[in-house]
Amino acid sequence: MNVVYMLNGSVGDFLMALLLMKEIHKQDPRYNLYISTPRRREEFQGLASGYPVRIIGQRFFPFIFSKNYVILTPTIGKNPWHVKLLARILALRGSVIDFKKEFNTRLLFIEILYKALPYFGLKETIPDCLLNPEKTEVSYKKPYIVFHPFGSNKGRSILGSKQKEVINILNDRFPDHDVLVSGSRDDTGVEGGVSIVGKHSLIEMASIIKGSDLFIGVDTGITHLASVLGKKSLVIASVGSESYWLPFYNPNAKIVYTVKGDGSGIHEGYKYLESKRNGRHRYLDNVDVSVIKKAISRLYA
Repeated sequence: MNVVYMLNGSVGDFLMALLLMKEIHKQDPRYNLYISTPRRREEFQGLASGYPVRIIGQRFFPFIFSKNYVILTPTIGKNPWHVKLLARILALRGSVIDFKKEFNTRLLFIEILYKALPYFGLKETIPDCLLNPEKTEVSYKKPYIVFHPFGSNKGRSILGSKQKEVINILNDRFPDHDVLVSGSRDDTGVEGGVSIVGKHSLIEMASIIKGSDLFIGVDTGITHLASVLGKKSLVIASVGSESYWLPFYNPNAKIVYTVKGDGSGIHEGYKYLESKRNGRHRYLDNVDVSVIKKAISRLYA
């Protein structure tokens, strides 16, 4: 029997899929586990090394005559029609697990995903959100902090003078540390720090983050990478962030935010964040530098 998880190629989605697959194999190793992605296949393969999961592209012929359980990623946006059609074809002798009927943004994404377990006759459990990817040595002067200010859009990112101000705060608070500023090849405009933007693969970034004393990042895939590694983190959630996607599953993460129109001064805590939803999906505002500075100062208080 095969389990095929079909995702769109985002880093965060892949990491959550890998956590789910790890749990399926833990409970029943008889399943053959596959994650299908149209892009980033080689990058993801490095992170999946050591786990009983194969990363595949779009070649599905070997699955046509097998019993397949196909998982469509539980995201708010609609899955493309051709993806849903392909999922139905692959699952002719099995079933498609589509979370649209159960989707609930009051649950963390990983908790939504773990609701797939009963479909396989497995026990729904508390997510084990730690990964230990294959070690890749990347040499940087220690000690250092990793700062990832680039999100999937400008609303989630920390750019320009604000980015420079945050780096200055880190330099003042941690004078003996280098601040490594990370990002993808498409990210530009690093304002201070030691730029490592676009220089490393995902598996190398995992090694760099594991070797850091602290990770600071916005709501994006690399921040989830830090969280599944269990790294001490400060996560800055701004406009465009979705509360159910934030890495509250990492007990070593402090997540700060500002709710639109809320003057309470409370900037952290999942329970409070959810109490301010009021039926809204995206309801966060930009986080002021003063809030970030206070959070940084309290990390090693």
